Amino acid sequence: MIPEKKSQHPRSPWTLKDALASLLVKALSLAIRLSGKGSATSLPGKLALRWHPPLLNALGKKLPAIRVMLTGTNGKTTTATFLRDIFEANHNACLLNEKGANLVYGITTSLAQAVGWSGAYHAQVAVLETDEATVGKVAPAVMPSDLVVMNLFRDQLDRYGELSTTAAFIEEGIPFTTGTLFLNADDPMLVGMGRNAEKQGLGVFYFGLNVSHDVGEETPTGLAKTVPHPQEVANCPECGQAVLYRSRSFAHLGDWFCEGCGLKRPDLDASIMPLQVEADGWHLRLDHHVLGQGIILKSPLLGLYNAYNVLAGASVAGHYHTPVTAIQTALDTHHAMFGRAEKRVIEGKSVQIMLIKNPAGASEVIKTVCDDKKAHVLIALNDSYADGEDVSWIWDADFEQLLATHPNAERYTVSGKRAYDLANRLQHATLDTTWHPQVEPSLEEAVHLALAGVNEGETLYILPTYTALLQLESLRTI
Repeated sequence: MIPEKKSQHPRSPWTLKDALASLLVKALSLAIRLSGKGSATSLPGKLALRWHPPLLNALGKKLPAIRVMLTGTNGKTTTATFLRDIFEANHNACLLNEKGANLVYGITTSLAQAVGWSGAYHAQVAVLETDEATVGKVAPAVMPSDLVVMNLFRDQLDRYGELSTTAAFIEEGIPFTTGTLFLNADDPMLVGMGRNAEKQGLGVFYFGLNVSHDVGEETPTGLAKTVPHPQEVANCPECGQAVLYRSRSFAHLGDWFCEGCGLKRPDLDASIMPLQVEADGWHLRLDHHVLGQGIILKSPLLGLYNAYNVLAGASVAGHYHTPVTAIQTALDTHHAMFGRAEKRVIEGKSVQIMLIKNPAGASEVIKTVCDDKKAHVLIALNDSYADGEDVSWIWDADFEQLLATHPNAERYTVSGKRAYDLANRLQHATLDTTWHPQVEPSLEEAVHLALAGVNEGETLYILPTYTALLQLESLRTI
């Protein structure tokens, strides 16, 4: 069991209206699920807040003492789910906003569904995945004991603007954090965030990848001194000069330093080193200032981006003295959330679904696809608000690597509202004017079309943007 932690959240009476508003959420959620018209992740909370605006504050004040908010551009859902699994493997009931419902309405819905009539929660721990732009709106109500920031990448510029804007959204929640700020030290902008938080008296826990500084251009773990397209530029949080790297993982993440002022990646409170890859996963060495050094974990979650996800979850769990056995049990029993490297069998054929939404994340997914020499690929690009209406990011994703590894056009199907834009992008990646993928804007038809070309022993990789992922989830054949 995790140690007792006294809540620093001010006590507040649970009123009859609070209870009725929560009951309204439960009733609406049940009605929506029974109707088959949706998953009831956000609408009940939206309607309840219209009737009773203080509901989120009331729900937040009743949460258990350990309340972890987790945010960042990539990896939120996987890490939050993994952290929930760790706590529950240690016999601590954990509340989690499921299915990535991480905006105000979704978080309100999740909390209201979980709270009892008296205002008490069954859970001993709460893990709340939170959209970057929502942190400052939810933190005053929740007053998290811990805030975890995974990374900052360019993502949905029409919603967030530049990275400095996204960082400012997150920093709005730091004054309401009562315990520890967990930050990815491999991201220079987050270190700047941490330096500001330390000046405010908040404890900061830094985590990052561990790699010796004599790596070559490529190593078996995928770590490199230089990283191919897309090359994200990171600046020193102290003097603004572009940073240099002893080693890089992907995009602008790595063991960085500044020649201008001497600032460098801070000492790590927890680190992970990718080791050998096996058929059913890979070994990772975890060093943690609470749990100990040289801990070997076996993870089914491949890819450097997932190494960061495992590390973030283990960092928080270890901070609360959760035993290593619980962390490994969570890895052994982990089930991928829908679309997060989830494997399925559809029409008797192997399918892997991997969400893409920005250049850095898409490029890392592409690396995974390139490792499978028999891959077939279906990419679905939408431009709804939840996807980001600006889809120019596809020109920064490393489709050149994908097409160089898998040049056969017959293995590609593109779909979604912006299917023809995507087909144009792929054609430019080949420099071959005669190369054309299969284009089918209807996602359901595209799935059938792509599967028709998949033979025994081959896998179809479906790479959807967010709303395309939701469409996939609603298809009966999926």
